[in-house]
Amino acid sequence: MMIIPFNKLSEYEFSLSKINLIRQNPIYSTLTVKNRRCNGFLFFTKGEGVYEYGDKKITFTAGSVIYLPYESKHVLKVVSDGAEFFRVDFTIKVRGEVVLFSNIPTKISDAFSNDCLEVIDQLENLCLYSNDNILKMQKLLILFDFLRKSSNVDKKGKIFAASVYIAEHFAEPLNCNELAKLCYLSTSQFYNLFTKQFKKTPLQYRDDLIIEKAKILLKLEEITVSEIAEILGFADVAYFSRFFKKHVGISPSNFSKNE
Repeated sequence: MMIIPFNKLSEYEFSLSKINLIRQNPIYSTLTVKNRRCNGFLFFTKGEGVYEYGDKKITFTAGSVIYLPYESKHVLKVVSDGAEFFRVDFTIKVRGEVVLFSNIPTKISDAFSNDCLEVIDQLENLCLYSNDNILKMQKLLILFDFLRKSSNVDKKGKIFAASVYIAEHFAEPLNCNELAKLCYLSTSQFYNLFTKQFKKTPLQYRDDLIIEKAKILLKLEEITVSEIAEILGFADVAYFSRFFKKHVGISPSNFSKNE
């Protein structure tokens, strides 16, 4: 197994599998877990409590997101009635090796947005009623984007709303004027602040998201390049191929063959 900090994940080519989401309303006050069999995020929507591992503790309240690593050992203590959380389980690998974001339970965020909760609801429905693993992976990637932003960008920062919007609407045309309005800034102020924060322009930021998602989808044998182009918002597969080759250096087909 290898450890990759969550905020560094975008620097790697990774694969996702065994995606599942479960809504839980625990009736227990204490639960001991000796050996988790997958990675997982817990999104707490109600209640409060404590995670204990070794001599350390993590407190949580509604809005908290906690990462639980594969093979971790911990104790969950719920200290309020009516607690509820969503548990998102998954396996992530880089070059065939299982990846952990940390080797201990870790609080990722103290608050997640309503938009994030909507994606969780969509993923829950997919896990209950669909075998479409590609759609499940798409929703999980969107959650990853939400969590990456909330863990690394101050939510009070002026450009947070724009980074979230781009992550949610990466397949749509980018309009800096509209993004600036979301942040209550002039277009020039927004552009300069965004570029300073992320070390890339809004367009480069959006394009990098698309390439990251394209690489993951191209590793799947059951989906064609044309279908990937459509998922990513390209009306023309030839344009997607040119776009991908410009950023990666090889065509999507050749990339897929080399994986």
